[in-house]
Amino acid sequence: MLFKPNNGIACTYFALEEGKGVHRFFLKNKMAYFILNSDITIGTFRFSGVKEVRVKRSLRDYTDTATITIPAIARVQKGKLQDDGTVKIAAGTAVVKNVRSLFNNNDPVTIKLGYNGDLQTEFKGFVKNRGTGLHCVINCEGYVRQMRLKMDITHYYPQTTVSELLGLISKTCPDIKVVIGAGADLPLLKMRLTHATGVDICNEIRKVSEGALTIFFLNPTTLWCGLRYTPYAKNIDPFATGAVNYRRGYNCIKDESLKEVEPTEPVQVILNGVTVSAQRVQTESEAAYSVRKEKTLVNNVGDVNALRTMANEVQYQRNYTGFEGHIPAFLQPFAQPGYTMYIKDTDNPDLNGTYMCESIDVSFGTTGARRNIEVGPKVGFNPNPPKTS
Repeated sequence: MLFKPNNGIACTYFALEEGKGVHRFFLKNKMAYFILNSDITIGTFRFSGVKEVRVKRSLRDYTDTATITIPAIARVQKGKLQDDGTVKIAAGTAVVKNVRSLFNNNDPVTIKLGYNGDLQTEFKGFVKNRGTGLHCVINCEGYVRQMRLKMDITHYYPQTTVSELLGLISKTCPDIKVVIGAGADLPLLKMRLTHATGVDICNEIRKVSEGALTIFFLNPTTLWCGLRYTPYAKNIDPFATGAVNYRRGYNCIKDESLKEVEPTEPVQVILNGVTVSAQRVQTESEAAYSVRKEKTLVNNVGDVNALRTMANEVQYQRNYTGFEGHIPAFLQPFAQPGYTMYIKDTDNPDLNGTYMCESIDVSFGTTGARRNIEVGPKVGFNPNPPKTS
């Protein structure tokens, strides 16, 4: 089918192929030596032209989101996909269609973006809802949607573990694989779930671990739970998903968004818990010195080693010394949350080093494409910053 947008934009055409169970839009936008390409599938429709796409993913959240903006009204002609990839248009079949009616909520969505035919998968998930304006805005969310809509668990666990609770997600949602990082399978006590979804389970685990455990989608269908500051301080990449190199002013934009940070009041974390046998236990993080000691009573973790693991991770988060901010980059090189990033800056050599990719915000459309990357902790950072006074 051939789509001609009914929105007054000149020289922009969409082609929708019909045949072999696949539909496709086409749109090419030139951007300084590169041709932007997209390959997007919604339900049974596959198209390669949009007005705008936005994708957001983060280590701090398990809700991956995307928005796809296309013309709301289009002139449609039936066609058939040929073996050579061309479309044979059927004459006299042109009709005006509301694009919104072509898609349904919960339709599966895959978004691939790139330059010159080199495409990478930026998002996989489902249609959440569709707008009704001049342009059809399709809001999508990742596999957290399955966790929210398919799960309803009520149970009391006198003793359990992180892996057992998160395993409930993969049992109920077989499309989702759960991975537990080293040292993250904490023993838990007195855990009560009441009509809990997968989102509720993740929230509860983050809460009882005092924020020590990070839970996010490492890739669209793999839910990862673990420590992130502790392994980075020890020169370990806990994710092992990919690496990217950025040279500021060369393959990414050089601006003032990266800033040096250090704790104004270094903290030593002290956690108190109660064992299964009702004995009180206490553990401290390994801070060599601290301006302030922060004490917390933990009700659902009574194991000394687990408490120490949590205390150290929270201390590393609170006492991080290094750089933070964002890197405004081009669409490629490709990077996702959890990637390691080597950053080089000839004007600021103290910035050079390998960092965690904390989050990404991808924008793609008729005006170009950008990947805004949030910079996380640096590999090998010192979790016990030296005393300054």
